[in-house]
Amino acid sequence: MDTQPDQGHNFHWLFLPGQRSTTALYDTTIEETQNFAVLPTKGSIVPGWVLIVPKFPTPRMADVPQSMFAELKDLVTRITCKIEAKFGKAYSFEHGGLKGSPVSCGVDQAHLHIAPMGFDLLQAAQAESPGGWKYPVADRIPRADLAESEYWFVSSGDTAAYKEIDCPSSQFFRKIIARETGNSDQWDYRSNDFIDNVAVTIKAVGANG
Repeated sequence: MDTQPDQGHNFHWLFLPGQRSTTALYDTTIEETQNFAVLPTKGSIVPGWVLIVPKFPTPRMADVPQSMFAELKDLVTRITCKIEAKFGKAYSFEHGGLKGSPVSCGVDQAHLHIAPMGFDLLQAAQAESPGGWKYPVADRIPRADLAESEYWFVSSGDTAAYKEIDCPSSQFFRKIIARETGNSDQWDYRSNDFIDNVAVTIKAVGANG
């Protein structure tokens, strides 16, 4: 595993105790454990959307060491319960790209999305890119044995699915979510930060939520 912080990617500040990348609201740490941090996502098309980010350099959640999975699973379960209590049914998903790949959405660091949806994201993803999906034991977290290459992963909690990617593309799930929520032209987090939704997320999911 590469253990040296890469100053070029958005989350390198998480590896440096006491540091913060910017004063932007979406760089607020909502909750953290020894090895993971919970942040609201820039481009929160819906309120209640967070990222779980390893506090060490790694490109995909599937590459997180097995020794940390209990810690990660407890955190994912706790945050999902908070989100569902406030906003309804939540899905976890990941664009599991390698360093420098467009699959990673311009962020060369693993990050698991958890977001509430008023539609079936798993079904919508399979309809968007038919065929080739595989169904591991239901879990909200991608595991190392799922895919050796780049992948898309999505889970409703009861059902999980992943697909190995031959033709990398950026922000696959964001494009689906934007369309399904009536924001088809606002899928790109770089130009649409949805900062009001970020504020709602921090208030609802944070320590005082």
